[in-house]
Amino acid sequence: MFAEGTEATTVTEDKARQVAHDVECYIKATGISRKDVAREIGKTAGVISEVLAFKYAGDWRSVILDLDRWLETRYKSDNAPGRSTFVWTSVAREIQTVAALVTQTRKIGLVYGPDTSGIGKTMALQAVHQETPGSAMITVEKAEANPTGLMRAIARALRISDTGKTATIYGKVKERLVGTSRLLIIDQIHNLRSNRNRGDADKAFYVLADLFDQTGAPQLWCGTADLVAYFRRGQNKDESLAQIRRRITYVRDLMQRTRDGREGGRGEPLYDIDDIRKAFARNKIRLTPDAERFLWKLACIPDSGALGTCANLVLIATIVAEQRGLKSIDEKLLRAALRDSVQPETFDTLSAAVVAPPPMAIARSA
Repeated sequence: MFAEGTEATTVTEDKARQVAHDVECYIKATGISRKDVAREIGKTAGVISEVLAFKYAGDWRSVILDLDRWLETRYKSDNAPGRSTFVWTSVAREIQTVAALVTQTRKIGLVYGPDTSGIGKTMALQAVHQETPGSAMITVEKAEANPTGLMRAIARALRISDTGKTATIYGKVKERLVGTSRLLIIDQIHNLRSNRNRGDADKAFYVLADLFDQTGAPQLWCGTADLVAYFRRGQNKDESLAQIRRRITYVRDLMQRTRDGREGGRGEPLYDIDDIRKAFARNKIRLTPDAERFLWKLACIPDSGALGTCANLVLIATIVAEQRGLKSIDEKLLRAALRDSVQPETFDTLSAAVVAPPPMAIARSA
């Protein structure tokens, strides 16, 4: 009902009652409890009950705005189509662990993966956001990769007006976060750094560091490996950038275990085969065992696109299988989908790599 950036002072009682009515209807239709609603927006069940009954003595307008956004997010989530069901893969669990650490200790954490997409970082962050009461999540877009764009994105995530000067917005955000353990999740944070204008880009990192220092609210950063290299290079030239790096208490390389040789081995695969089975368990057409193993091996190949590539192949294979009236998807069909999806040289490289088992494959797939 309310547009992004709506000020709490402009919320009328009539509109508030409509939001309250919609929330009550959703609660009744889904069976969700008021306690769960309260957890998801960072309030208490008592506050939610009083606001919905219009008996709350505090700032009920701000709570109405929070409820309105929560309801909108719920509607979008309920109606969103999906090719596969999100599962807590080993990669997602690592991100979840770091998120729990920074939330409990009120620190800054950084998780990072390869430059290529597809290992499931963003989906895992969204899952963490959904299960962490009061958390806020933003994605750093290149078009807004500067202090002003960053603060406006954070303000929108916190349901704060993003109009005015950067300093004004910063003050509102600080006021909302100070003294709380509300987790601020920042995806694609590597977009804040720039080789063309390093000083300007670094200011955004300084803003995040200052926000952390002045509020004590935890932050979870997620980006690519080149951001870590950027920090390391910068530490040798710029003491202030080194200060930002030292504020990051937890740093987790999501690909590390794939490189950790154990007793002469080549490390662990990025995923278990059960991750693949769970991810596509609800696909409209069943995957045969050889198809599951093909996808597992493909997902574990560095720079293959991981689960993202697998999801695309399953989508293509599903369409073809439906057209042909097939009751299952096998490895042959997936290979054909792969051949149609990539350049010939890429197909040859991936096909050869899939033949070889992932590191420690026998032990992990038993």
